[in-house]
Amino acid sequence: MAAAISQGGLMPEQIWDAAPIPERGPFPGRPSGSARPLVWTHAEFLKLLTATRTGRPIEWLESVAVRYRRSRAIEVWHWRVDTPFERLPLGTDLLGEDVAPFVLHLGVDGWQRVRDLEARPVGLGQYGVRLDPRALDATASIEFTRYLPEGRRWEGRDHQVRLGTP
Repeated sequence: MAAAISQGGLMPEQIWDAAPIPERGPFPGRPSGSARPLVWTHAEFLKLLTATRTGRPIEWLESVAVRYRRSRAIEVWHWRVDTPFERLPLGTDLLGEDVAPFVLHLGVDGWQRVRDLEARPVGLGQYGVRLDPRALDATASIEFTRYLPEGRRWEGRDHQVRLGTP
């Protein structure tokens, strides 16, 4: 969000997170063309920052949390370069996504049992590889990098997602 602040210090209401549309202006990580309200977006940014540090939203209502703890857990977490995460809850699939085709170069538990998986279209202009960590027999972590065929190059960095609760 901070990277999209205008020269005047205003934050956009919305930031584009899909494939670029050059003829209309939106590019990933840049303002979508929405309004730039001064106070509301800044307040939401501070709430997000606080929630990130405390691990729960400011508006947390315990009665609502108790009610929905009994509901079905999220089945898949979406990993993107712009929204990475370091830990995946047990029983949750990982969907590595990008706006361009890629090959996922994957290993487990310190780059063991390495293999390559080709991303497939997953909708909304995204390509992805869905992993079920239980099927990988990974006990601690998944390590990966990506080969980008369109540029005939490797991503240039490794990523790791640890499995289980913190």
